[in-house]
Amino acid sequence: MNWHLLVVDLQKAFADHILDWSQVVARSAVMIQAAEKLGVPVSATEQNPEKLGPTVPEIAEHLKSVPVFSKKVFSSLGVPELKTKIAAQSPLNLIVVGIETHVCILQTALSALEMEKRVTPYIPVDAVSSRRRIDRDTALGRLQREGAVLTTVESVIFEILGEAGTDRFRSILPLVK
Repeated sequence: MNWHLLVVDLQKAFADHILDWSQVVARSAVMIQAAEKLGVPVSATEQNPEKLGPTVPEIAEHLKSVPVFSKKVFSSLGVPELKTKIAAQSPLNLIVVGIETHVCILQTALSALEMEKRVTPYIPVDAVSSRRRIDRDTALGRLQREGAVLTTVESVIFEILGEAGTDRFRSILPLVK
């Protein structure tokens, strides 16, 4: 199965407003680093960066060779170039991290589920959040009912790995210890 990591809207303008911001950024950074070590393609989005600013430095430092798509739509898959890129990898497990769970994460995952080609959204719950817990929790419940896979960063990393005792496994250990 193909995998792709999508990092959604981790921008400075949101930092003071998002629940568990530090955890979301830290777990997203781990996921990005693991994806790089495991050969998983990564893409990122920024919501209206002209007004909301760029991706925070703690994430941007891991995205140096990653395409970052500017958007004004809530679903990241509303960006035609990104949707085409994702569709070309189908069937695909699409790992989605970032913010806000009840807006851009929800709409991106629902768009993935509606694609003609099979794309299954994986949502690491330790790497997504919203301003209010009720919005985050309600969106996660809806995503699970719609067919998204709720997981954690570490769980999805080990699912991609599949086995211990390999060079790939050893390269990941520092990230999960």
